[in-house]
Amino acid sequence: MNEDLFHIGAKAVIKDSDGRVLLIKISNPEKKYWDLPGGRMQKNSTIEETLRREIQEETGIVEIQDVKPLTTFLTHIRLPLNKDQTVGLVFFVYSCVLVEKCEIVLSEEHTEYKWATPEEAATLLSRFSIPFIY
Repeated sequence: MNEDLFHIGAKAVIKDSDGRVLLIKISNPEKKYWDLPGGRMQKNSTIEETLRREIQEETGIVEIQDVKPLTTFLTHIRLPLNKDQTVGLVFFVYSCVLVEKCEIVLSEEHTEYKWATPEEAATLLSRFSIPFIY
């Protein structure tokens, strides 16, 4: 088989009422970097269900609105599928708005969060090949 295989994921550009973007820091000891909330799609889930589930799991945010597609991108990440094969990772990125201010409750996968201006978020995310549109 010569075809490449991919997992699908969703990422969220969550904006608050001041237009700031929520960033979360990955807690991997080898790689600490700022990221957008999101993760991989599970069987029998839609992309929007994946987006909402991952936002809640990673930040505790339950209510978002104005969910709109922004972009799709192929990451440089390769994930092990079995001992001889890896899969690529494709993310669908959505913009959304926080319904109301709430306490951010991070998952164990993350060490901190910050609300960044769109310009700051673009700078922090560009280091890791995450396209950011504001």
